[in-house]
Amino acid sequence: MRNFTAKILIALTALVAIVAAASPAFADQTWTVTGTDSAGDGAITIGQWTCSSAITADFLPGPGAPGDGLGRIETISFSSCTNPSGITFVISAALPWLINAKAYSSGRTTGTITDVDLHFSGPLCNLNLGGSLDFSYDNPSHTMTWSGDLTAQNVSGCLGLIQNGETEPVSATYVFTDLTITSP
Repeated sequence: MRNFTAKILIALTALVAIVAAASPAFADQTWTVTGTDSAGDGAITIGQWTCSSAITADFLPGPGAPGDGLGRIETISFSSCTNPSGITFVISAALPWLINAKAYSSGRTTGTITDVDLHFSGPLCNLNLGGSLDFSYDNPSHTMTWSGDLTAQNVSGCLGLIQNGETEPVSATYVFTDLTITSP
């Protein structure tokens, strides 16, 4: 019995040592942000709509900020929107959207933007597009890019051109003047 107990203790000690050694590799990265209240100008394409756009984002100050919820998009505006049909839509957003940093390499941060919720209102057509987008932020160029697909919800009218559950591709580029994001 004593031999069995000793083997169990050795096995548990080895397991604790393995977990302790692996823990730093799995710990959440911490982030440092300068320019925590930042504004960016650019363009966004949502399906067939292309718009000039501007955003403001608030970021947690660093060092030591967590990656999840590192920032929040507080405002987004859309202007001069065009599409091949020539139909005018008003596009608005339910905010804030969360900026979640996941990885950092060579001056570039990548992650997700979650809680994205857009509303389109136009003649004979109303719909929401929602979901998450991927982003990357490049420190040298101060450029943030977005990409991904948003899912149509609450579609009303729209002549059958889009249905609930269909996705629309999104891409955007914004240039900031004073934002730097790093992670050790």
